[in-house]
Amino acid sequence: MSITRIASRYAKSLIDLAKSRNELEAVKEDVQGFQKAMESKDFYHMLKSPVIPSTKKAEIFKLLFEGKANPTTFGFFNLVIRKGREMYMPEILNEFMASYRKMNNIVSVNVISAVPLNAAAQEAIKARLIESGLITGSIEMHTKVNPNIIGGFQIEFDHKLIDTSISHALDKMRRELAINLYESKIRSL
Repeated sequence: MSITRIASRYAKSLIDLAKSRNELEAVKEDVQGFQKAMESKDFYHMLKSPVIPSTKKAEIFKLLFEGKANPTTFGFFNLVIRKGREMYMPEILNEFMASYRKMNNIVSVNVISAVPLNAAAQEAIKARLIESGLITGSIEMHTKVNPNIIGGFQIEFDHKLIDTSISHALDKMRRELAINLYESKIRSL
């Protein structure tokens, strides 16, 4: 079975369980906290490691999350470990968040800028995306700084990219100028 299929099945099960228990928001908070924990390379590699036995992983989970996570979420984590699917936990939780966003009409938007954006600039970008009709619903914005784009910003959402960066404009200009207008296009026979 493919990883995508496994992840979507487990994510759907967790969403259905959380909805039936009226705990969807609490479970979502736990999932986001767990995703933060996976930013630690050691924790991530421990999850993915086939060498570390599931019993050891269950002990680590118990130490880290018991009493801190919602019982539904904690029980779900234990189930995933017992079934030997803990190596797919990052994909399961990503799929959970994607399904949650879709259910609540939330669009995840990544904005890359040359300098950090203040709150007013972020709100202006959100307003412009909604006014233009590119996004309907609410926006969950993630910002990153990349000085290599020189100025402007890049906006990525729903497999679309809006690139207003200076580096993109310079690359485009460089490609246009690389065409030699005076080169003969006539071939001799």
